[in-house]
Amino acid sequence: GIIFETLSTKFIWYLFDHISIGLARFAEVFYIFCLKVSLIFLAFLVTKKTSFKPLISNIFFVISAAIFINITDYNTASVDIITSRDFPVILLSIFFLLSQNNNNIFIIMLISLLSIFSMLWGIDRGLVSNFLIILISINFFLEKDYKKLFYLFFFIILFWIIFYSINKDEFLFFLENTFSIYREMNYIFGIIHPSPFSNDPNASRATKTLVLITLSLIIVINQILLNEKKSAISLNKFFLFLAVIGAVSYIYALGRSDGPHIKQVFGFQIIFFTLFILNIVFQKFSENYEKLFKFTIIITSLITVFIFLNNVNFNNLSSFKQRFLAYIYLPDSSFLTIEEKSFVNKINNSLELEKCIDLFTYDAAILYLLRKPSCTKYYYTYSLGSVENQKEFVEKLDKKTTYIITNGRLDHWDDPQKKYKVVSEYLSENFEIYIDNNYHLLKKIN
Repeated sequence: GIIFETLSTKFIWYLFDHISIGLARFAEVFYIFCLKVSLIFLAFLVTKKTSFKPLISNIFFVISAAIFINITDYNTASVDIITSRDFPVILLSIFFLLSQNNNNIFIIMLISLLSIFSMLWGIDRGLVSNFLIILISINFFLEKDYKKLFYLFFFIILFWIIFYSINKDEFLFFLENTFSIYREMNYIFGIIHPSPFSNDPNASRATKTLVLITLSLIIVINQILLNEKKSAISLNKFFLFLAVIGAVSYIYALGRSDGPHIKQVFGFQIIFFTLFILNIVFQKFSENYEKLFKFTIIITSLITVFIFLNNVNFNNLSSFKQRFLAYIYLPDSSFLTIEEKSFVNKINNSLELEKCIDLFTYDAAILYLLRKPSCTKYYYTYSLGSVENQKEFVEKLDKKTTYIITNGRLDHWDDPQKKYKVVSEYLSENFEIYIDNNYHLLKKIN
């Protein structure tokens, strides 16, 4: 995604008039903060859709919000069950709730804007978001709300036309790259999805998620068919919307079927079952045991707040500015390994007069460390893909490239030298090692 991967870093560097790895990483932390805020607002909107009395509604909100903000943390190196990459999907859930029984065209415009924004944010989340927008349009059609349906498609077409008008060539490159990734991504990573109920690695995690996805869809369809209360229709539609999100988001795990990616689609199951179970339990208690229920929810809320506050250090609030400035002004070398620092120092002098350099390593950040652009568009070796793309990469290397960096850190199952045979053979025949380190700097043979 051009926004999540590139433009957000450029923007925050421009905003603070400073370029550093620390500031780039702060952007990731800020996205996590935005995700947490949006999840709290989502819990608030769902609470408003319930028919509980004020006290019960307040407790419903506190418990659900406390759970939501703890399904992700600020440790960007950890693997959470939902990530900041899902921010557009959560926004779309919020706008869907706001569009119910609301004729505000601005909400429809925001839903339409997410059609293109989500694709620019990240094409995997963009695919899910646009599927959900289709689902929203079907809902408008079934409700015979043709005015909303008209404005939804009008704004979608308008925003895509604006993107096309701003830069026609970039628009066409974007489409070409997007379809290439969709077509080849499942093969690029080369990880076979574990068979459910088997002894395959991560099979239990996949089985648990698939079972809950199926269960959520069955539950919500059953609720819609059996519950005829008008007050519950809107909430049941949202539960269906959440269940569908959980189902279609599983494509992230199909694109790369390792443990972390399977885990990251589990967050929507937590959101769905938290809201659904709390809603059912609170309804039962409020109807039959109101006095006992009040006592129970007060105790439960106190325990929830205590657990939440136990993880909060209020001293961090007063020292935030000092810690923030110290972090973003750390030298880039603070984030590098000894091997990385050694290699960058070695090759900087050799490349001083070069306008660009290419990579055949997964460490795309080397371009930033050297302050050199890529000579070709294939700067992210991981997604190079098909033989066709490899041949085009080789063609560009032959015309434009004098130096190329190889080796570096690798995933234990994945070596570009073995995966991309066309490129590897070309490099072995036309380049020689110029600097030998953990990384290799290759120079074209004259």
